[in-house]
Amino acid sequence: MRWALPFLVAAVLLACGEPAPAGPGLTQAEALRLALRADDQRRLAFAEARAGPLEDYFSGPALAGAQRRVDSLAQRGQRLEERPRLRCLVHWRADGSPEVVLEVRGERRLAAPRQPDPPWASFVRQWWLRLGLVGGRWLVTADLELPPDRWWPAGESCAAGPGML
Repeated sequence: MRWALPFLVAAVLLACGEPAPAGPGLTQAEALRLALRADDQRRLAFAEARAGPLEDYFSGPALAGAQRRVDSLAQRGQRLEERPRLRCLVHWRADGSPEVVLEVRGERRLAAPRQPDPPWASFVRQWWLRLGLVGGRWLVTADLELPPDRWWPAGESCAAGPGML
């Protein structure tokens, strides 16, 4: 029974919203959970134009890029707000440094001092993330908003219609 304790602790931490703990590797489900939480934190930082909890999920170039974007929004008094309607996994690679591509569909708007309540517009984006072990935790170490010509085909999970992962 003692051998099961580390796995139980890891499961509890993942369920509580903490970044994935170190281990021999990430499962697809663990990588997806980390990617979804990172997307939530990034979306919150852009909506509040405040970096806040980005360090909990990002490191290296991914963290620096997100902080630059937050700083740019804050300097202009803008907020990028998103209301995702569907988020799905469209690509997963486990070997080497794990990679995930999320497709996010929903509505977004760019609020500014002169237009604090702009209309919402529909969007679809694919976000590529590389995950790496940093200080004993899995974090997003690199990311990129993919241009449409580099998008992965959306699978059945994206074609399922309204809903969210």
